[in-house]
Amino acid sequence: MQLTFTEMHTPTVGLQIQVDRQLYTEQSDFQRIDVFECEEFGRFLTLDGYMMLTERDEFIYHEMMVHVPMAVLGEKIKKVLVIGGGDGGCVRELCRYQHIEHIDLVEIDERVVAVCKEYLPGVACSLDDPRVHILYQDGLKYIRRIEDEYDLIIIDSTDPFGPGEGLFTMEFYGNCYKALKEHGVLVNQHESPFYKGDALACQRAHRNIVHSFELSRLFQAHIPTYPSGHWLFGFSSRGVHPVRDLNPDWWNSLGLETKYYNTNLHKGAFYLPNYVQKLLEKVEARAGEVMELMDRFFTLAKLEAGDMELERSRVDVGEVCRETVLDFYQILTRQEIRVEAEIPEGAVWGCCDREALRRILNNLISNAVRYGGDGGYLGVSLREGEDALFLEVADRGKGVAPGAGEQVFQRLVTLEDSRSSGEGSGLGLS
Repeated sequence: MQLTFTEMHTPTVGLQIQVDRQLYTEQSDFQRIDVFECEEFGRFLTLDGYMMLTERDEFIYHEMMVHVPMAVLGEKIKKVLVIGGGDGGCVRELCRYQHIEHIDLVEIDERVVAVCKEYLPGVACSLDDPRVHILYQDGLKYIRRIEDEYDLIIIDSTDPFGPGEGLFTMEFYGNCYKALKEHGVLVNQHESPFYKGDALACQRAHRNIVHSFELSRLFQAHIPTYPSGHWLFGFSSRGVHPVRDLNPDWWNSLGLETKYYNTNLHKGAFYLPNYVQKLLEKVEARAGEVMELMDRFFTLAKLEAGDMELERSRVDVGEVCRETVLDFYQILTRQEIRVEAEIPEGAVWGCCDREALRRILNNLISNAVRYGGDGGYLGVSLREGEDALFLEVADRGKGVAPGAGEQVFQRLVTLEDSRSSGEGSGLGLS
């Protein structure tokens, strides 16, 4: 009877391999572990029925995970953390760099390491290197207590469900950020962007990472036995750039022989197809909105608590008004909102915090457009009094219900009229 391994990538599309023999099977405390052998891909490892690696194409995944950050940071990388990766592939590539002093491998399932040592020795060949320290722990729990320790963290996790699920959360990536040194880099496997289910997982992972790191970029590789063959990886840091900071001369001087990676491919791997860029732009735009909202909230909290001093200076308030209105030009035009701006042409000087003024004006205009846009009108006026400036923003939308005026300045109050519509009244004075 012919034995066949099948992994479904969607309900109607999958990978099927004709198996010569099953070398090993076990149900560990965490997952089912299987090792098969076939003519085309040699031996291959599956966990819970999902393809992890094959002898034929594993070099692509492991070379990209390791050599991309190494060619950027070079000899700055002394101490490395690998979470997951009990097969030993990433450790094997890391051990080719003699200047690396210490490698911690955190693997939740001790049996994965033992099985790979026995049945996949070409992948697990460096796990006994004296620089390698294997810790059989939950990576999510381990990383919580680490701070400012590693130059490079590699997340060689399984898919975002089962034992590897916690390695795709915002909390986890935030703890990785804390565990890295100032120049440190995080590299993670980022799933495939092609099939719908995988693309959603890719978006979720990217969303959680961009909330945690100042810089986050994706790169790609072609891996035949992974879903769709198109696979993404993440490169995140506090500011180290994967292309601008690439050091090809240093890396090429090492004379390392690789089957897939080279420094020309390194640069090209970060140029993503349009459909992937659009996938990520949606996430990054939403993440930017959330971060801006959080920044506004904490700024307001600091002001109310007296923990933040306003930096008052001589500011041309008229210029701030004109600049802020221009920021809304596209949306005002698209929604066909008529604008009346009564702002003096010359400078109108005032003593205030420029950024606080801009934030307040931005909030007022934004809310006027969002909640009063159906009135088709936006008015912005600035006039000088004897000892004060008067700035007004007006719209012709539904406005505040009669009798609700006293509640306008109470924080976190939603008016009755707004509850039924799902929208607020449109005031934002912070």
